[in-house]
Amino acid sequence: MELVLVSHGSPPAFFIAYLLTFLLLYLACAFALPDPEWEKSRTATTVGEGSVKTSATQAPLDLEAFYFSASHRRWFFGVFIAFIVMSQVGSQTARALSEGFGVNEQEFFTNGVAIAFIGTLLVTDRWWVHVCISVPYFLAVGWTTTNSILGFL
Repeated sequence: MELVLVSHGSPPAFFIAYLLTFLLLYLACAFALPDPEWEKSRTATTVGEGSVKTSATQAPLDLEAFYFSASHRRWFFGVFIAFIVMSQVGSQTARALSEGFGVNEQEFFTNGVAIAFIGTLLVTDRWWVHVCISVPYFLAVGWTTTNSILGFL
């Protein structure tokens, strides 16, 4: 008995694009969680005559300082932008393999706007900018997801 492999398009390219997309999604989720070992939130507590740093006497993690720190913003939003770019690459790869290469201009525009807004969050630590961009972005993602599942339009 002979095994015959039939190749349709380029499955390795399709697989790699989606593998990297889900890896980046995992990393974005991991970077969303606070790091209890974040060095800037650690302060020495004076106990008796000396300064002691133990797990029982450490100051609690300052979440606002952590989330708005330049290093956290750079990693979280950078990975999130890479996730959007890789999902676009995966989408274009799937479209090219199924129906021939055709560019979806609306998808490019929507992802480009999302990358511009997320890039703004990457460079600023102003809370009001994060609120003005994050809340409508979250609502838009929720609306499009609900719309695609339930078919409102």
